[in-house]
Amino acid sequence: RRWPEGYEGRRFSWYEPLPEGPALERAVRFVLSRPQLFLNTTSDLTKLPAVLAAADNDVITAPGDAELDADAAELDATPLFDGDALERI
Repeated sequence: RRWPEGYEGRRFSWYEPLPEGPALERAVRFVLSRPQLFLNTTSDLTKLPAVLAAADNDVITAPGDAELDADAAELDATPLFDGDALERI
């Protein structure tokens, strides 16, 4: 999601990346389990080791919708883009 308005902490990217942990691991597995998608790693290089560790597996199993929905709710995830740009194309 975008950084919350008024956030004053350190920023290593233009958006707030997922925190290291199970939700990030599930997000990586979600992308890598779909052949039509590719994984762009975060621009926050402090997260790169966690992303690479999540991807370092011989067998990538997709997480279930319930797990992903729970992660989105717990992390208050919101889209990075609001769709206005698509309307102008």
